[in-house]
Amino acid sequence: MALRSAGMRATLPRRAILEMIQEGEHHWSAEEVRQNLTERNLPLPRSSVNNVLGSLASAGLIGRVDTLPGPARFEAETAQHDHFWCARCRSVINVQRADVPPVALPGSSERVAITYVGHCNGCPASPPTA
Repeated sequence: MALRSAGMRATLPRRAILEMIQEGEHHWSAEEVRQNLTERNLPLPRSSVNNVLGSLASAGLIGRVDTLPGPARFEAETAQHDHFWCARCRSVINVQRADVPPVALPGSSERVAITYVGHCNGCPASPPTA
């Protein structure tokens, strides 16, 4: 099991949250995770959900997206990639990493995270594209 391989105990909350996030391509907020767990008859306090999400992300078992407006989001994809955020419907879509020209930084960089903001083609509020 992935939890044990990462040196973590396979508790019920960790297993449930990891399985839920790995079910699809959704980008979950901690509150969405908590609400979904409650619907699955596993109510957990916000602090527990936040702690589990943080530990799963730190262990590299889930991805954490901090570059979107609002709270951090969590996803199944852990490989480097970028995101597109629709300012109309608020959907988040994974996109392939683009070539980015080098930038002079005032220090060392641990990672690069790019979020494109716009209006998605699938958004019901979007005008049709030509």
